[in-house]
Amino acid sequence: IANHGRSQTKYYDPAKKAAEAAARRARPTPPERCLTEALRAASSMKFTREEIILGYVVDFFFPEANVIVEVDGSHHREQIVRDDLRDNVLQANWYRVMRFSASEVINAPKSVVAQIATLVEPLQKQHSDRQRRTRAARAGNGSGAAGLDARELRQKKRTFNRSQKERA
Repeated sequence: IANHGRSQTKYYDPAKKAAEAAARRARPTPPERCLTEALRAASSMKFTREEIILGYVVDFFFPEANVIVEVDGSHHREQIVRDDLRDNVLQANWYRVMRFSASEVINAPKSVVAQIATLVEPLQKQHSDRQRRTRAARAGNGSGAAGLDARELRQKKRTFNRSQKERA
């Protein structure tokens, strides 16, 4: 039984979903095209289009920030419950979902990009800082020393343990 209380009648086909995402990527709607151009003009945020996440095809995905942006056309007025369910599933899995109407994207793309940037840019900065710290730790805590791989680390540990036994 699915989250919405009905049994699933269709089998989830990953290949079919990937083909659907590729087709949507090749033929964006005018609001999606407008938002893509506005995001590229801002150029500070990294995103992918028509990404498959938890079986859903999302319009825009910012992977370093785990943020999903949906552009809702007029047909979304009839599927509010379905969209809310989808958002709840995504949010339960640590994704943040932002929704904008198609008219809002077309009429004020800079405003939409500014709202997205307010959420996404700090999260992407945190992600890149975390990545930088991880790389520095692997490289010897930034002291300039070369990092040790797992085999070298085990060898040093064995040598240390042998020297401790010989002293005892």
